Amino acid sequence: RAESRGKAFTLIELLVVVAIISILAAMLLPALKRARDQAKQIACMNNLRQLGKASALYQSEYNGELMFVGTPAVNDYMWSRRYDDYLVKRPAGADPNRLFSSVWDCPVNPSRLDTTPPASRYRDWLSYAVNDRIYITTFGGTSVKTESVGRASQKILMLEHNWLIGGALCGGHQSVRYDYPPAGHAFFGHNNKTNVLFCDLHMEAVSRSHPSMDGSSPAFFDYWEISP
Repeated sequence: RAESRGKAFTLIELLVVVAIISILAAMLLPALKRARDQAKQIACMNNLRQLGKASALYQSEYNGELMFVGTPAVNDYMWSRRYDDYLVKRPAGADPNRLFSSVWDCPVNPSRLDTTPPASRYRDWLSYAVNDRIYITTFGGTSVKTESVGRASQKILMLEHNWLIGGALCGGHQSVRYDYPPAGHAFFGHNNKTNVLFCDLHMEAVSRSHPSMDGSSPAFFDYWEISP
């Protein structure tokens, strides 16, 4: 009786197939990682875009003021709380120190320490911080008008912040001081760049070597110094 024999792979052929698959995987995996990282950076940019919209709404409501002017005696004195109110409807009777928008966390920033559910988080330990020169000026009771900010496209409004420097906690507020090296406190988690929102509400991804981050270039202070 004649037996029909199907064609079988030899060991060499199997090894060749495995080698080809391995080569393809080696080629595709980095591209997939880049695509995943880019998607996370876009998500972070979208967070800043929403914060920029909140800033624009605040400015339109308060005669062009760039940042909320308040004192610690007021429960909602933190700029993040005021911005949060523009982004999401606050539940009745909610803790004034809680934020309810989803924009406060960059998907790759390790600094989030709050373990509360995503629907509510404490007002500190955010992924984003405001330029301290704006924050301190307005905190002291002096409003900064948007129209008074010269070269707004080169003035930093807020940026990604890393509260965990070298694994150590370095603060819990919501501003970045220009007299500290910003490159040491910004979060460079997007292909070694940090996302920055400028006072004209455009965004850029900048590296540690960018003049706004190096702490020593002649242009450095121009990016941070803002006067009323």
